[in-house]
Amino acid sequence: MSLQHIRRTLAGVFFSALALTSIGAVFFAADWVWRSLRPAQDTPVSWAERLIQYGIIYVLLLAILKTCYTWKKPRSMPANRPIFCFLPKYNHIVNLDHDLIHSANPQDDLSAILSSFGFRVFKKRSDQLSLVRGFELGDFSIKLAKVRLYFELPLTSQTRMSIEGGGRVFAPFFDNGDLWAFATELNDKITSCRDATNPSPQEETPNPHQ
Repeated sequence: MSLQHIRRTLAGVFFSALALTSIGAVFFAADWVWRSLRPAQDTPVSWAERLIQYGIIYVLLLAILKTCYTWKKPRSMPANRPIFCFLPKYNHIVNLDHDLIHSANPQDDLSAILSSFGFRVFKKRSDQLSLVRGFELGDFSIKLAKVRLYFELPLTSQTRMSIEGGGRVFAPFFDNGDLWAFATELNDKITSCRDATNPSPQEETPNPHQ
């Protein structure tokens, strides 16, 4: 295990603990406000009432963060893997092969390349191709988490690809570099297909018998 991998793992654990601590602080602050505004009564607050209160706060917090993530514009993907990114969404320019963009069905060919990562087309518009993979209630692992890809149409030799995580309910509120690494892997896959269809010319070895 490399030192860089250990640092990324520790950073992920630290920011996860920080996020849980922040949520806990919000719950305790809301509980204090709730008791301050609630008229004084002789009967104490039951655990059922408190659980309902926490549930409402949690749903509201998720709704606020999800709304912020939905309306946030993607940022240009940095050159180096980030240690921490809040509400991660990335834009990246991918180089598509000339034969692919001039084929009979370039969108189907691109979808076939990305199908090896589990992506499938879920929406087509005149100006955008959308693909998705993963599960709504998957895991924190990038291998199971839901990921969406958006490609500008028509496809050109330099097409803008946008990548974001999460489904209709949940969203990745922070990223320790896994989404960036996955986007880089996708770019390398598309580029390798380009290079495979356009091999660099090799010099012919002269035949000594001629």
